[in-house]
Amino acid sequence: MLGKKGDKSLSMIFGLFVLLIISLVVLSLFFKFTEKSSSKLTSTGQEYFTKAAIDKAVQQCMTLCEGIENNNDAIEFCRKFVQIDFDGDNLLESKHSYGQWDFCENKVPCFVLIDKCKNSYDGAKCKTILTAYRVDAYEALANEEFPCDGDPMEGSCCMGLSGDQTTSNNWKERFDFTSS
Repeated sequence: MLGKKGDKSLSMIFGLFVLLIISLVVLSLFFKFTEKSSSKLTSTGQEYFTKAAIDKAVQQCMTLCEGIENNNDAIEFCRKFVQIDFDGDNLLESKHSYGQWDFCENKVPCFVLIDKCKNSYDGAKCKTILTAYRVDAYEALANEEFPCDGDPMEGSCCMGLSGDQTTSNNWKERFDFTSS
């Protein structure tokens, strides 16, 4: 009789040990699944907020563009720039592209975001308006925010001029925005 009680205790301990192992495997699978799901959710959320920020900036610029009725409205449109965190790193210091243009996240002019503004308010026309009426606003767009150290595409935002105005996607170069 004594041997059977010992066998029952041993089989009960063995059964609990097996249940413990199964529980650990199930918990491990559960945590791996939730980790993958949360990283996908984070990535999707970041993409959503970036797209929302771009849409908001484009809408702000489009409102200014559609409201141009005189020189003052044109000056406001031309001197307006927005800040958009394209890469979601919460830093506004990278160089990015939108459509055909390259620009810094911290200074995206409205005339770069809006292709078809009424009366063709592009960079060339905006440069003419700003140099005629608001040189300070022109200088604010022309001056660099970040120094040009090393490769401009890595870690800093440098919209320096290369001199090739026909092939460049650099809005500063294409429209000749240089500080005087």
